[in-house]
Amino acid sequence: MSKDTFKMIDLAIFSIIAMILEVVIYYSSQAFKMEMPVFVSFTIVLSLIAIFRWGIAGTIVCIVGGLTSAFVQNISSGAQFNLFLIYGVGNAFVAIAYLLLIKDGRKRISSNTGFLFIYELVGYISVISGRSLLGVLLYRGSFTDYLLAFIGPECLGVLLGTIVLIIANKPNGILVEMNEYIVKVHEEMKEDKLHLRAIKDSDRYDVSDVTKKDMINDASLLDGGNLNQNQLDELQIMLDESLSETKGEDLLNDGKKD
Repeated sequence: MSKDTFKMIDLAIFSIIAMILEVVIYYSSQAFKMEMPVFVSFTIVLSLIAIFRWGIAGTIVCIVGGLTSAFVQNISSGAQFNLFLIYGVGNAFVAIAYLLLIKDGRKRISSNTGFLFIYELVGYISVISGRSLLGVLLYRGSFTDYLLAFIGPECLGVLLGTIVLIIANKPNGILVEMNEYIVKVHEEMKEDKLHLRAIKDSDRYDVSDVTKKDMINDASLLDGGNLNQNQLDELQIMLDESLSETKGEDLLNDGKKD
């Protein structure tokens, strides 16, 4: 799978999640007749995560979520086609948050909760401002009035979005820059392969040579870490076959060079 294909799939997953949440939350509020001054939406925070992962292309998540919100509102409240512009184009303003990621922005944001909150706040303010600007252009009226009208429903989303970003930013979380992550994983796999070959060529064999400290945990200690001799022999055979195949390929490559 190429990186571009993986990128498309990743963004598609975030977009689908945003669409599903918009539909479920909207109809849930209608079903329970919850006349709340706020409306919970995770579209913006999902887009902020996608932008952190893939750059400005993550804006598509916010656009798709916004169009979905406009669609369900049209079904429920009648034809209001301007909502597609307000929530579609307006949501695209989340791209402004990408400016905070330029240069070392990602490192500052991922290492400091304060910067993480600023990143989220810029995303929400940009979207709300974009929607308000579209409202003024389409319906006239005061920009401030539209701004206040959109801030109210999104205030709970900001609070929940902060929690989502903090969880996503934990070690092994999804708030990572994917280009660097892919390179890192590739280098680690290459390093492990070379390390395994060096162990095979050496005169000694120690489990500590093929396990890293951070890889030893409860999940990795199968059956309490107790293997009988037959199981150990099977693992050794698998290891020998794997390394012999690799060495055979290297010999063929050397022969071709000669």
